[in-house]
Amino acid sequence: MRYASKAHWSAITKGLRTVYTAPTADAAEARFAEFEREWGERYPAISRLWRSSWEQFTPFLAFPPESLAV
Repeated sequence: MRYASKAHWSAITKGLRTVYTAPTADAAEARFAEFEREWGERYPAISRLWRSSWEQFTPFLAFPPESLAV
């Protein structure tokens, strides 16, 4: 969140939550594309960070959401 204005934190986290709670990698990709359409121009560093970490992130989508709860 250090790349974004504090005024937008809530909306940005809500948008990113749809990505990391997606049921599949394809769904996550689609949701991230939506996030980028909304926030990518204003905060390109956030998009670059997620894109550069995508390969490390997507393996977590192979687990059902209930198995990730602590």
